[in-house]
Amino acid sequence: MVFLRTLRLRPAAAISTEILRLWFTARDAQLAASTLAAPGTRATTSRDGGPGFNILLWSVPDGARMSSPNTWAMGGAPAPEAVAFQPAGGVPVVAGLVSRGGSVAGLRLEVHDLSGQLGAVSGDVAVRAPVAWGFGGQALAGVSVRDPRRVVVMGVERKLGARMGTVKMGQTVLGHLEEVKLLGFMPGAPPRHPGAVVSAGRDGYVRVTDAGSGRTLKRIQVGTRSSPSLMQVAPVGGRVVTVWGRDVVVWDVDTGRVQSYNLDAVRDTEGWPLAISPDARYLVCRNEDGFDVSDVETGQFRGDFAWPAAPIVAAAFDSTGTRLAVGDMEGLIQLFDVVTGDA
Repeated sequence: MVFLRTLRLRPAAAISTEILRLWFTARDAQLAASTLAAPGTRATTSRDGGPGFNILLWSVPDGARMSSPNTWAMGGAPAPEAVAFQPAGGVPVVAGLVSRGGSVAGLRLEVHDLSGQLGAVSGDVAVRAPVAWGFGGQALAGVSVRDPRRVVVMGVERKLGARMGTVKMGQTVLGHLEEVKLLGFMPGAPPRHPGAVVSAGRDGYVRVTDAGSGRTLKRIQVGTRSSPSLMQVAPVGGRVVTVWGRDVVVWDVDTGRVQSYNLDAVRDTEGWPLAISPDARYLVCRNEDGFDVSDVETGQFRGDFAWPAAPIVAAAFDSTGTRLAVGDMEGLIQLFDVVTGDA
């Protein structure tokens, strides 16, 4: 695997600000980054007076910065998991949590079209991070504010001709014994059905639950003391990959087959997991010299890139796995074409 650098981007030429997370938007049309709000900018203070962070967009592949109002400030929910980009459609639509009172109890879920073509959607549903979109872009899930062991499924509605839409509460999903840390959806939901929610919790379970009935469909228990830090649900094939500290767990939901390994057992150098490709094939890790990519199923090394700048803290693959974006602590983002050599 070879990485060919195509773009170098910064949130602002004169500002060094840490990259919190990177995403490719629907159809890989834009690259999005969440960054700490720089001192003295409009985004430093959110509507509740607390610290905020920015959502910035660049077009792909030319790297042109999308102008205001496509810089979106949020506050009160600093976790990168408080933001999720809609996987469907032709415009960049983001769901995020905004605090209305400086506390978790005041969180409000808002959905914004960052291109300005569609109206905003909001709802007073008591959820907290993480949040996740269904594959069809009509369902959302978040963790209950009242009980973080529960998952709240929501529907997104836009009436014809209306500039404002609504987020409506649906099924509350039970099952976890401790806090839910990661959320996703299985692909292939039937029409007018929210589908199946995938959740990973501090209790060591990964669960697949029918979002309409709340009934458990499948589950596995992971024998690790660490909390889950990464999860990726493949759009086809029924594969769910989770990372728990240095343990990687690959679950084929359809067959029930589970594989797991420890990164320290398969790597020659120490690595810190950053992201899993959308097709659940590759894992990108930070290392002390830059970054590297390995095969998810086996942990086999595929390629690396030396990064002499600040430590890398964020990464994202596009939907095809042929582009990789990497960001560091000083705000530098680089975009690479990924040449795999696969037939």
